[in-house]
Amino acid sequence: MTKSTLRAAILGAGYISDFHLRAIARQANAQLVAVCDMNAQAAKKLADNVPGTAVYTDLTPMLEREKLDVVHVLTQPDSHFALASRIIDAGCHALLEKPATVDSAQAVQLAALAKEKGVALAINHNFVFSRPFNRLQTILERGELGPLKSVRVVWRKILPQMNVGPWNLWMLREPGNILFETGSHSLSELLAVIDHKPSIKRAAARLPKVLPSGSVFYRRWNIAAEAGSIAIDIDAAFDQGYEQHFVEVEGMFGVARADIENDVFTIDQPTGRAYDIERLHVNFRGGGSRIRQALRTYGSYAAAKFFRFATGAPYETSMLNGIANCYDELLGSARRRESSIDYAIAIAKTAEAIQAKMPKTKAVAEEDKPAVPQPVAEPVLDAKILIVGASGFIGKKLLLALRDSDHPVRALVRNASSLVGVRLSANCEVMVGDFRDDAVIDKALQGIEVVFHLAVAHSNSLDGYLKADSDPTLKFARRCQEKSIKRFIYTGTIDSLDLSRAGQIKESDGVDGDIQRRNNYAHSKAITEAKLNAMYRDEKFPLVIIRPAIVLGAGGPVNHVGVANWFGLGRLSYWGDGKNLLPTVLVDDIVKGLVAAMSAEGIEGKTYNLSAEPCISARDYVAEVEKVLGSKVTASNSSAFGHYLGDMLKWGVKLLARHPDRSRIPSIRDWKCREQHASFDTRQAQEDLHWQPVNERATIIELGIREPTRLFLQG
Repeated sequence: MTKSTLRAAILGAGYISDFHLRAIARQANAQLVAVCDMNAQAAKKLADNVPGTAVYTDLTPMLEREKLDVVHVLTQPDSHFALASRIIDAGCHALLEKPATVDSAQAVQLAALAKEKGVALAINHNFVFSRPFNRLQTILERGELGPLKSVRVVWRKILPQMNVGPWNLWMLREPGNILFETGSHSLSELLAVIDHKPSIKRAAARLPKVLPSGSVFYRRWNIAAEAGSIAIDIDAAFDQGYEQHFVEVEGMFGVARADIENDVFTIDQPTGRAYDIERLHVNFRGGGSRIRQALRTYGSYAAAKFFRFATGAPYETSMLNGIANCYDELLGSARRRESSIDYAIAIAKTAEAIQAKMPKTKAVAEEDKPAVPQPVAEPVLDAKILIVGASGFIGKKLLLALRDSDHPVRALVRNASSLVGVRLSANCEVMVGDFRDDAVIDKALQGIEVVFHLAVAHSNSLDGYLKADSDPTLKFARRCQEKSIKRFIYTGTIDSLDLSRAGQIKESDGVDGDIQRRNNYAHSKAITEAKLNAMYRDEKFPLVIIRPAIVLGAGGPVNHVGVANWFGLGRLSYWGDGKNLLPTVLVDDIVKGLVAAMSAEGIEGKTYNLSAEPCISARDYVAEVEKVLGSKVTASNSSAFGHYLGDMLKWGVKLLARHPDRSRIPSIRDWKCREQHASFDTRQAQEDLHWQPVNERATIIELGIREPTRLFLQG
């Protein structure tokens, strides 16, 4: 590290930190030396990407020991002001993710403090550095659109936190906070286009949703404004639907659109040709431009697998470009103003002007607030049953069933707000924590006799699955064995079986014999099953494995990947021709099987595949969804061979790029399995567990397809 190299640290090791880590690596004048997060595991995981990087759980010792030049602040917005103030006081530059602060006054104070201490501030408004927006900026700088007449900014993307929490996030506490959090994207794009301060004329907020915290969240916004003679329209939506994110600018000489969601820039202008030829030429020119940009997008994505200079996928590109401009801002050499604190202050003042035009929101009565169970820090109940993964589709239903049966039960979840709408009784308690944490598990296992392990983690490689899911599960199982629990019920997956051929699969048939070439999820679950079974054979570990079929029911996904390859809800590709009868089962029947497995005698070491009699195909499923939607779902067939060729092409790229997943050789059979050719012999479950699923086609359609679709429409 040379004297001119900036010693950088990352504060906050969440999702977005991976992009900042890569951005620092791309900076010739910066090096990551420390990561800080209250979650030590998250901090270590991020720091492990750069050997020698120090790990902290407290900002103060990191500032005291590391002689830092710049700290990337990637925490919640309401913490930015306090944390950035401490960083600036320590004589460090601060690079903040948007929004800089939660109001303009705090941003002004930070600017003054930075000036006093002789350091710099930079704020990452990444989307104004996306490829399409860069093209729009160039067009505007050249004056190619002529005098501007109107600007339209559209952001329509579902906000998952609105439905699953955590509800204490700053952006969800007050209706207007979203204008700072997500709305700052739209405002940064608007202010990059216009030269005048916008005058807000109207702010309409619609579709209110009462959150468990008691606050109200508006799912749709429309903001009308003016900047001189320029008409401005900002359209924002956070509910389900077709995702859009674009900025459209109308000038006297033409119309330009930066479609940030699809990574494409278009401009419509006259070409000076005869009337009929003009239309033809405009369409040809637009089509050719889209093709070139599509090739560039995918070329950048592929090149990023091999070369450090390539920026990669569209979102990653915007992040890397934005952070690079932030470094230029810190060093006083930025060519664009959108990373400056003055720009962030202008955004904050615009957001406040919109808030001033908002309709007043009535307070929500206590009885109208959705229920969220209150977690306990220490066990209170004399619980005998522990559910790990109680916030999932099956886990919630199991928790409710045990609640109604008066069994004393303890649920371990990573976030209590994921149980929104679940009303528990006195025989239930919720603990917050991760089953990978020994201290959490020791508390959660107090007094427990039966464990349901329903939790699962995902990754993009087999090694990632093993580290995130399989290894922690085995470690957890050993801890349960040490605690002498009486039964450990693990949920596997039918995806680990050979579903590529017609015929009935018995529990005794075991996993796919060529599991090494199956997808990583199926392979990792099979490895976990094998190791748990070895514990049963060698140590008499009280194991029971339940493999659910395609689980349907209220609370589950409508666009179920076991049915088809969905692209939203309006378009899909069948696995094959979609005519095979699917191995489905209602979620309530899975819960009945799990509950029965608690007390059934002599079933240790056994595995049960739980499925109803196949009675609906993927085509039948989609037809029922269409009836409820009242709309046509665009569907097409696919072939296992076609998927296999695409998989082989990706595998070749992974080999060249030395991707972690390069060891798995693709197979046609893996794709044939998704077509669901096999069915299941469940006689063993019926005998041992006295399990009898619903097999009536009409009931499965009503409870498994129509009801979930109706709930989906309700938002």
